[in-house]
Amino acid sequence: MSPKNVLAVTFTNKAAGEMARRVEALLQPAGLGAPWVGTFHATCVRMLRQHVMHLGRSRAFVIYDEDDRLSLIKRVLRDEAGVDRSLTPSAFAHRISYAKNRMLTVGDVERQARGPRETHVAQVYRLYQERLDTANAVDFDDLLLLTVRLLEEAPNVLAWYRGFWKHVLIDEYQDTNRAQYRIIRLLTGEHRNVFVVGDPDQSVYAFRGANIRNILDFENDYPGTRVIRLEQNYRSTKNILAIAADVIANNVARKDKTLWTENDAGERARLYRAWDEHEEANWVAQSVLGLREQGTEWDDVALFYRTNSQSRVLEDALRRARVPYVIVGGVRFYERKEVKDVLAYVRLAVNAGDDVAFNRAVQAPARGIGKTSLARLAEVATREGTTLLAMAATPPADVRGAARKGFEEFEALIARLARERASLTPPAFLDLVINESGYRGALKAEKSPEAEGRLENLEELVAAAEDYTHSDPDPSIEGFLDGVALVSDIDELEAGTPRVTLMTLHSAKGLEFEDVFLTGMEEGVFPHARSMNDTEEIEEERRLCYVGVTRAKRRLFLSYALHRRIHGYGMGEPSRFLREMPEEHLDPVNASRGPARPAEAVDAPAPDFAAEPHEDDLPLRVGARVRHARWGEGLVVGVVREGGDTIVTVGFASVGRKRLSLQYAHLEEL
Repeated sequence: MSPKNVLAVTFTNKAAGEMARRVEALLQPAGLGAPWVGTFHATCVRMLRQHVMHLGRSRAFVIYDEDDRLSLIKRVLRDEAGVDRSLTPSAFAHRISYAKNRMLTVGDVERQARGPRETHVAQVYRLYQERLDTANAVDFDDLLLLTVRLLEEAPNVLAWYRGFWKHVLIDEYQDTNRAQYRIIRLLTGEHRNVFVVGDPDQSVYAFRGANIRNILDFENDYPGTRVIRLEQNYRSTKNILAIAADVIANNVARKDKTLWTENDAGERARLYRAWDEHEEANWVAQSVLGLREQGTEWDDVALFYRTNSQSRVLEDALRRARVPYVIVGGVRFYERKEVKDVLAYVRLAVNAGDDVAFNRAVQAPARGIGKTSLARLAEVATREGTTLLAMAATPPADVRGAARKGFEEFEALIARLARERASLTPPAFLDLVINESGYRGALKAEKSPEAEGRLENLEELVAAAEDYTHSDPDPSIEGFLDGVALVSDIDELEAGTPRVTLMTLHSAKGLEFEDVFLTGMEEGVFPHARSMNDTEEIEEERRLCYVGVTRAKRRLFLSYALHRRIHGYGMGEPSRFLREMPEEHLDPVNASRGPARPAEAVDAPAPDFAAEPHEDDLPLRVGARVRHARWGEGLVVGVVREGGDTIVTVGFASVGRKRLSLQYAHLEEL
């Protein structure tokens, strides 16, 4: 077979480049050229540049990247009257991309719309697509969709490619979406010379449109398929593989395989039960220092967590321990956009003259204020020698409509926040800012995974303020801002300096490290709370656990916390994934795999008080009125001793019943 008749496809430019280099090294000694090796998108571009005129389009189309896509959506939202602006441009981009990944046209989305919000998404999708077409532009999703159309609507083109690419090879097949699947089926529908490599147990990108059924149903799509199981593992120890195998065996939607290795048995995985997330983070930091003392390099160590918001406490502990670190696939906690946006409100409430904070806060979330109006406000403020906030109270006469209203309402909001500041604790004030600014509401309205992650980061910002309040003898919002500024201004390490790697489990796929810490192994954290009532999503979470465990080459560290702010400082239940791990391969440092108490009791109301210690022995009595910094006033309906702590059940008017650790919830008796 001539190399030119072979097509090899993978997902990332890095992987395609590495594959191409290896193939060239194999073929050059034989005097052969290399086949086409590229990503799905690069392959589609090649086909469209040659044949897109069959779809009535010019070959000279331009490709919009993610920044271009967002800019275009922003222009649509700015220019078109009647468009719902409660969603952010990124939320519209996510929903449009999700529709395209499912091969839904504008018409499909319009027909399926249920309610005003989905109707507005369909409207923006149509306007966005019309502007793309007018500019003779395509986005990344269009590259796939147009290629499907080309192969379906131009039979001569399809026949040519089927004759040209007589063998098609696809890497990471478990990550293919509907459009990619359709392209492969079209190209190989006649000769059926298709070779795919993939691992159903590592399909963790459903939120991007990946469909695990593509690989699970492969033998049905191509009867007579020969299956070659790649079961030898060259990376991990026998103990690590045993843990991974026992966890993933609980999934139903998978293909059986038995991993084995010639590597040593290795150490058993360490399991640590922390009292709370701070003790967990300190244990991780001290363990990393211990590994370093044994000769381990910083960059041989990785810390994994389920969501970005979990990094904040780990970052704090690593800084205190003077452990150098880098965050992969994200930014440092206090540099995240939503964190900086909310802190801009706080800074402005503290200092009305902070024009930098004004420029940031006034546009987050959007208030119908464009760059022209902002520039005009700044021009007049400079001329009159006043602040932007003062000028917003009475904008220049030529600033009219939505922009004028937006400025006036924003100034009134900051004035109100400034008045409230003195009477509230730092965490309560931050919570107020997140609510009153509209930031929390805007993110909740998005209903996207990205928005959920940003909401979690804002909850973690409030948690950071709580930590500060408990550690400072004279806490104030100004003191909290000072501490944040000092964290943000820490000098960056020199480029190339070895550092411990922090990342989410999704970012970890495809990587490997000598030593891996898998943190936050609790129900509601990992598996994530939003997956708890969906069997398919729980199976994806379990695949994510499998990915995390199998990144470790030498040592694996597992940890969970009995109390975590995400649980309202109630008792956290160890992750089901821990209970699925073989006990003989675990080395409990101070913990067992099982729940601290029966799982069914996690959210149960406190039992009748007759069986409990005498009221005189308890710090709070049933019937006491208390105040929580976040949830306001509540009534104590139960008090029990658990080990060295007192657990109280409080009924709050705002959130219902919460089971709280008295040591950590910091309740004020009224």
